Amino acid sequence: MRIRIITMPRTKATYLMKAIVSASNHKQWKVNADYYNEPFNNRDDPRAALEWMKSDPNAVVKHHIRHLVADDVYNSAELFEQECKLDWMNVVILRRDLFATALSYARSRTLNEWHDYTNKSVRIEPELFTNCLLALWGSLVHIARNKHNLEYNKIIFSDDLTGNPTEDIKTILPNYNGELHVNSKQSPRNTVENLDQLRKLSKTITLPHYNDAPITINNNLLISKSYF
Repeated sequence: MRIRIITMPRTKATYLMKAIVSASNHKQWKVNADYYNEPFNNRDDPRAALEWMKSDPNAVVKHHIRHLVADDVYNSAELFEQECKLDWMNVVILRRDLFATALSYARSRTLNEWHDYTNKSVRIEPELFTNCLLALWGSLVHIARNKHNLEYNKIIFSDDLTGNPTEDIKTILPNYNGELHVNSKQSPRNTVENLDQLRKLSKTITLPHYNDAPITINNNLLISKSYF
């Protein structure tokens, strides 16, 4: 079964992707990581990734929603159309706490730490934090609008994960009965020097309207402004 993750930055989607690969397609580790970790993110040869997806009935890939809706930037339209002709289980991975997500996104952009983290203290520029928050909100809206009319088979909030891959994999593969060991580091906490400033700033940011209503997917509540 091919599994496709639809997500946005800083949702622990890479952690879950590693768990899925370990559980269902361990040989995938032998493939260049870029083939399944955001294959439309400025890859030199995304067609090679597509050919691999076609040849592997257990392929696992991750797409940030922006790579699929901004096809004039990422050149993903034609390739994604071909990809969608394959059978996929689509898993949406999100994070309820938009403030924490934006904070993590801004920290990673400031220090260029995306997978391996240090405990270095950092001051995040308010303008960068604002841009990160608005970009993430835009991703949520695009996931809800669902430009490609994908069937979202599962929606997972990483806030609900335990951090134990053997347990967390069951949110996607409930019948899995093995034991997983995934190399994944937690993003450090309490390292943002101007945290209080950013928290106050977040309460002043006006998010663009989305139908003047909470965002829903498959008629289920996804996220509402009350979460912020």
